[in-house]
Amino acid sequence: REALLQNTLSLLIPFVAYAVAEQVHASGVLAVVVVALCLGHRAWQVDFATRLQEDAVWKMVAFVLESAVFALIGLQL
Repeated sequence: REALLQNTLSLLIPFVAYAVAEQVHASGVLAVVVVALCLGHRAWQVDFATRLQEDAVWKMVAFVLESAVFALIGLQL
C-alpha cells in the first residue's frame, strides 16, 4: 500500500521480466508487453496517492528520455 514501493516496482518489474525471458531464451520484448498488460489491468487497484506520484514519476522519466534523445540528435548534427 506504500506509494513509493509501488512506483519502484512498476519501474523495475519490466526490467526483471525482460532479463528472465532472455535467460530462458524467450522474447524479452513479448515478456515486457505481457507484464505491461498485467500491470495495466490491475491499475484500478492502486490508491490515489500512488496515482499522483506515478504521474509525476512518469513525467520525469519522459522528460529525461526526451532530453537524452535531443542531446544525441544534437551531437549527431
